[in-house]
Amino acid sequence: MLDLYLELDAHGVYPQVVRAAQRHLLDVFIVSNDYLPTERNIHLIAVEDDQTNAEAWVLANIGRGDICVTANSGLAVNCILRGALALSPSGRQWGADTVGDDAKAFAEPRAANAELFARRLEKAITTTRGTSARPFGPPPGFSRAGFGGWSPRSPRRDGARLSGVS
Repeated sequence: MLDLYLELDAHGVYPQVVRAAQRHLLDVFIVSNDYLPTERNIHLIAVEDDQTNAEAWVLANIGRGDICVTANSGLAVNCILRGALALSPSGRQWGADTVGDDAKAFAEPRAANAELFARRLEKAITTTRGTSARPFGPPPGFSRAGFGGWSPRSPRRDGARLSGVS
């Protein structure tokens, strides 16, 4: 399921993230050392002042198809490696071309335009939902134990073979 993660440095876009999460019925995990007002689908994760603790929690919990909003290029790279989408607080998507010497200029600490960030976040959510609509993993009936389960050559339950497979 798609979840949103908001990292310590990206709290400037908190209201936009909460509105998008409510509109799309998503859970939001906010990793912070500050108190923020929360709603039913908002989970506040308290960490010490150490940036490393916040990053470690996000990396331990983020998964394929999730979205992380962060100003930290190192965290963004690690989220991407785990199959998640990483956005800067300006709403721009982190990628190989944006991580490097110019990363500080790429990820502004706050979104210059809250409406622009909200549009970019909405687009990221709908795109991510569209690409992850099909569940990950093997098809139903597949068993890894001795490959004794589903295969394209296995007969269906009604005895017929799959078409196009010899």
